[in-house]
Amino acid sequence: MSGVALKDPRVDRALDDLERGKVDGPHQAAMKRLTDELDEAAWNLQAKVNSGQATNESYLRSFALARAASATTFALDPDPRKAAMEAVYEAQAALADLKPVSDLVLKILDDTI
Repeated sequence: MSGVALKDPRVDRALDDLERGKVDGPHQAAMKRLTDELDEAAWNLQAKVNSGQATNESYLRSFALARAASATTFALDPDPRKAAMEAVYEAQAALADLKPVSDLVLKILDDTI
């Protein structure tokens, strides 16, 4: 979350759950609500960009926040394969750069194989 500066107590609680290996609990539902809120904000900004009332940069920041929240939501999925695939996909969309995400995945794989 630090790559996009997503700050919210729901994120903190979800990350605590992830560190403890606790998935599919109330914090996943809270993260889904946060993701929905941030998606709505991004869509609203996109409409404002299209009408000349906001900058594309503000939309891209909002989009990144929503994708970071979505990555956290998916990371809490009880199916580890789905959690990994969806979280990685959303994380790379949030960062708009695949390299840091792929570096992290490769490090994790190196540590477990």
